[in-house]
Amino acid sequence: MMKNTVNHQIFIKIAIVLVLIGLLFSIIFYLSAKKQLEKAMHNEIKETSQIIKEAMMTAEDSQKVIERLIDEKLLAASKEIAKQLRGRDINDITRKELIELKKRVDVYDISLFVKKGDDIVVAQASDPNEVGLSSKEWGYWFTGFQQLMAGKEVTVGKGYYTKHFWSGPISRSEWENKYYKYAYYYDGTTSFMINPYILDQDIYALTHNHGPAELIKKITRSHNTIAEIAVINVPAWLKGEKNEVIEPDIDLPVLFGKHSFTLEEDRNFFKKALKQKETLNVSFSKNNVSYTKFYIPLEKNRVLTIVSNYDKEMIVYHQLMFLIIGSFIVCIMIIFIILQNVTKKHLKPLDMITQHIASISKGHLAKTLQIHEKNEWGLIAKNLNDMVRNINSLISEVKKEINELAQLSALLNQTVDTSLQSIDELSSSFSGNWEKTFSELDIYTNELIDYSDHILHKIESIKGDFPEKEDLAALVHKMTIALHSFHMFTKQLVAQITDMHLMSYQAVQDIDLAITKLTKVSQELNEKIKVFQLE
Repeated sequence: MMKNTVNHQIFIKIAIVLVLIGLLFSIIFYLSAKKQLEKAMHNEIKETSQIIKEAMMTAEDSQKVIERLIDEKLLAASKEIAKQLRGRDINDITRKELIELKKRVDVYDISLFVKKGDDIVVAQASDPNEVGLSSKEWGYWFTGFQQLMAGKEVTVGKGYYTKHFWSGPISRSEWENKYYKYAYYYDGTTSFMINPYILDQDIYALTHNHGPAELIKKITRSHNTIAEIAVINVPAWLKGEKNEVIEPDIDLPVLFGKHSFTLEEDRNFFKKALKQKETLNVSFSKNNVSYTKFYIPLEKNRVLTIVSNYDKEMIVYHQLMFLIIGSFIVCIMIIFIILQNVTKKHLKPLDMITQHIASISKGHLAKTLQIHEKNEWGLIAKNLNDMVRNINSLISEVKKEINELAQLSALLNQTVDTSLQSIDELSSSFSGNWEKTFSELDIYTNELIDYSDHILHKIESIKGDFPEKEDLAALVHKMTIALHSFHMFTKQLVAQITDMHLMSYQAVQDIDLAITKLTKVSQELNEKIKVFQLE
């Protein structure tokens, strides 16, 4: 069992203080590091989102420029096709001619539209699958066709228009899953509307290496903390399986990147991010890996999602925490060892003082404490030695007084015994003499009373009157009364003497009892004080 020493208490208190300091430091470090990590994460997300936004803007601008160049190319091709087919009847134009013509003007394919009742259909094309297609259900495309073939300005708000020419946005083919850039030309010199078009890959190939999709790939490959980036077209994404991609810019759910980390909260967070115009985030776990998904609102109802994984950074952070805590524990152990050696040296007099006090508590007052340090320990030792000497002198005086008390008690006891013996002998002698004297007095008194009574009767029996008779009778009567009074006085005197004798005897016995108790107490004190070992 560990002793409850000052040394031990000091160690415990220092340990508590150091542990509290360590915990406080660890908590502050943890919160600070976590805050810095979160700040770095948000800054990285912010920088990444800004880079992607700028890349999208640049790509859009580049795409617009390229599309305008393509539009100019398609316009030139349309004019050349119109020049080659001008004055020709639609029924005279063959598919073979159109194939040769598309190669000459460098387009993917050519289709020719004609009015048919309230519809506008493909009458001839270099691709036979296009022939017979109706545009009546094509929405604003059909409106644009009507305006263009009526010689009016195309005002559908989509694509690019110049005189006699309109090119729509990139859209999917009606009969195959490919996307094209379609252009339409009608100047009134032909009975049909000319439709040259090219594949969208021919457009995107020019911006592919520097576009958002390629940039997203580079970011996810170079940043260990970013697991996935996607640009979500929210209206199209919300349609789910019902969504149909006609025009990629407005119908594709994921415009750039990948969106494999789908969550149940995505729908609400997409709407909320667009409505509040602020970045939102949610944490989740997948395959025992922790992720944070950020929702960053963009223009045109788009949301940039970035999924980050900071587990590797957290591992480094935890390793750093373990290193700091381990170093702190080692420092505490070193401090304890130093403190133990220092306190053991400086608290050595305390052990000597403790042992000396324990010896005093057992009655050993003959020893002195030998501490000659010029500090508090030396002062305590000096005061303790002075105290022991004072106690030593006090007990010596008490012993001396106890011995004197014992001697006085013995002397009083002897005197009382002698007095009791003398009183007893005197009382016995006095009692015997007084009993005899009082008995004789009682007999003589009774006889005198009887004689007095007899004389009184004799006087009363004398016949005749004479002057002295009554006086004599009265005198004898008074003498009788006096004798009776004397008799009663002697009895009372005997009783008082007897009571006085008994009271004096009882008093002497009480004194003897008190002396006996005093003797016993002095003996007990003498026995108790023997435990002290004096100088």
